[in-house]
Amino acid sequence: MKILYLGYKNCKLYEFLNKNSNLQQTEDKITVKDVKDIDYVISFGYKYILKEDIINACKNKIINLHISYLPYNRGANPNFWSFLDNTPKGVTIHYIDKGVDTGDILLQKKINFNKDEDTLSKTYDRLIEEIQDLFIDNFNSIITKEIISVPQTAKGTFYYKKDIKQHINLLTEGWDTKIDKISSLRLRIINFNDENLLLEWRNDIVTRENSISQEIVSKENHKKWLENTILYSPNTKTYILEDNSVPVGTIRSDELKKDVYEVSWTISPHHRKKGYGTKILRLFLLNKEGTFLARIMPINIGSIKMTEKNGFKLKSKSIDNKLLTYQKIQKRVKRTDLEIIDEVEQVRTKNNVNWMDILRLSFKHAPDEARKLMGKVNEHDGRISELLKELSNNE
Repeated sequence: MKILYLGYKNCKLYEFLNKNSNLQQTEDKITVKDVKDIDYVISFGYKYILKEDIINACKNKIINLHISYLPYNRGANPNFWSFLDNTPKGVTIHYIDKGVDTGDILLQKKINFNKDEDTLSKTYDRLIEEIQDLFIDNFNSIITKEIISVPQTAKGTFYYKKDIKQHINLLTEGWDTKIDKISSLRLRIINFNDENLLLEWRNDIVTRENSISQEIVSKENHKKWLENTILYSPNTKTYILEDNSVPVGTIRSDELKKDVYEVSWTISPHHRKKGYGTKILRLFLLNKEGTFLARIMPINIGSIKMTEKNGFKLKSKSIDNKLLTYQKIQKRVKRTDLEIIDEVEQVRTKNNVNWMDILRLSFKHAPDEARKLMGKVNEHDGRISELLKELSNNE
């Protein structure tokens, strides 16, 4: 069996293949003639994109080892992006097609890092070990095609090598930078403590100039809106994006009808032009399904760019051309039973904190505040009901 191995030589995968096949290895760019008379081509850390003529010339589909949980973080530096975007961490063995890391999946494994794996370099080393072990343990089943590949069913995310440059300031220690310095973004539901902050952002002059509704909102009307949104509007969800616990923006979703949502957002006046718009929309869309609409004024170039970066396409223009409607249709990747249970556990943990807060307030005889907390409890219980329903139907 002749195997052409593209990539790292100083690793146990190379040693394994060298013992179990007639092996050729290179890290250089190849041509069609290099795959002639080769039974299998295996790529691991290969820096060149294989052209379609090479792919088509191979006897069998080319196999690639990628250190991300596809479809998330295709392309360059997947480990870094998994922490910055808070997407699943893992490894994937897949076939190569004409796209970049878009081919059918053979095997995947989610990775949970331990507390000692606290830097980018340590987590990278773990991923490199895990994917080699996954391939070696399943080598015969992969080669004999006992493992049936499955297509990637979601858009996921993709990054070029150059994309990391805008975040280079985060890498204070290079690849030895601590994970908690990278994984700083958190999207949380709004609460009553956000009242003044949200009003300040809403009445900012730049925000109003780029909004459909441009009038100044009074404090009284804003308070009524916030109370109604939190306690009595199940079809409206509003979130705050935090970076290292600092609020930097907000995003809102209104369900217009079943599985159709309109989204809108505001970035803090102090944090504009730093990429937070793209990030808040990306985090909001993560693991969601449905049709998402965004109505944007043509002068709001920043919002147009961030929607396009997140896969939205122009759907329509208003008659007077003063309003553009962008649309994205997104299907959710079917999750395993254990993945659903993991999220149930996470939401339960948050709700336990809410219940303790209610008890403390009750003992302090603050029924009004307790009612506000009940709104959050009800929201999280509703999410748990959705997850349990998904689990029961996850055949």
